Amino acid sequence: MTFEPKVIHASCVEIDGHGVLICGESGSGKTSLLIEMVARGAKFVADDAVSIFVKGRRAWVTAPKATKGLIGVSPLAVASVEESHPEAGLADGCPLELCVELDADMFRASGELLCETPRVYLERSDLPSMAETCEKIVRKLSR
Repeated sequence: MTFEPKVIHASCVEIDGHGVLICGESGSGKTSLLIEMVARGAKFVADDAVSIFVKGRRAWVTAPKATKGLIGVSPLAVASVEESHPEAGLADGCPLELCVELDADMFRASGELLCETPRVYLERSDLPSMAETCEKIVRKLSR
């Protein structure tokens, strides 16, 4: 079964071939967590807008054409991820393994969002701890 792509307000990185969707309202820390995870070796997929589609029984994530390779550098500006973070590895897309939610209200309300994808709510704390938690969960899920 395949469904048409749906663009949602989220960011995404790839860890060892597994996608981590980062969801939350504006200002919740999606881009900050994405940057921390990229600095730790995750690949950049998309920032602030992701395209999700279902292929078979699996959700996949890519960047929408309009924002591919772009990252928010301030609330009102975007830049090329290659220029602003030259160390970043890039991924065209990946199968979705984990949905990380940074907004408690969104976490409770998004039961329909990728219903089979494991979800975790993270309280805002120091970024290295948040990134490490995401990495541990992905590695445990992908075994």
